[in-house]
Amino acid sequence: MPEADAILSTTIINVIRRWETRESTFSELHFDGGLRGYVLERPGPDTTTPNLNLRVPVGTYKLRWHNSGLPSVKANNPVPLLYNAKVGESRCILIHNGNYPRDTRGCLLVGTTMSSDMVGSSLVMLTVLKAWLTAVGIENVELVISEDYPKPAAEIPPSVPVEERPLIMSNTLQGGATAVVTGAGAATGAASILASVSETTRQVADINTAINTLPLVVTLILSVVGMIAGGVVCWRIYKRKKEGKS
Repeated sequence: MPEADAILSTTIINVIRRWETRESTFSELHFDGGLRGYVLERPGPDTTTPNLNLRVPVGTYKLRWHNSGLPSVKANNPVPLLYNAKVGESRCILIHNGNYPRDTRGCLLVGTTMSSDMVGSSLVMLTVLKAWLTAVGIENVELVISEDYPKPAAEIPPSVPVEERPLIMSNTLQGGATAVVTGAGAATGAASILASVSETTRQVADINTAINTLPLVVTLILSVVGMIAGGVVCWRIYKRKKEGKS
């Protein structure tokens, strides 16, 4: 288990591997003073060889920003890229959004909750992590991957949420809320970021609900139109027969 002072360091991200399944490796994500979320990786064994759909080795990694071309990730660019002497930048191991093992070929997926072979609220966690990295300076941060599997191996809890709490104010951030700096130099408080992401998530859910109900509405409209059209046709046939008899 990493030392407490390492976990509490404002320039260290600790990824502590705790659970394994046949499809995934799950870790606790510690930064800015405590447990912030969870990480999903591919299963072991560790490897430095690319394109094997396996996780990277334990160790200490440097970070830099990277613009990904992955369709599911590029809308959230830039994202952190991790590398060291054994795992080169060319392997392109990223920290990005995603929920399931199929969403990664070796990268680290972050989330605020976890369950069997899944992390949840991934975009929320990624936004918070990026805000913190921008505020402290990604070039000043190291990511340490370690292992501390329960003995005996414990089953993954059905759902493990992280307690919500504000980011700790480091010396770099004194005098204002934790902020993410954009290219234009604007700063937005991390609390505002979370509120915006939460509102965006709610709006997306509303849109998805509307989209999901749209086919039913269209079907009902078409059914009504069909009934009306059928009624008109029946009325015309009835009228013609009546006129023929008279």
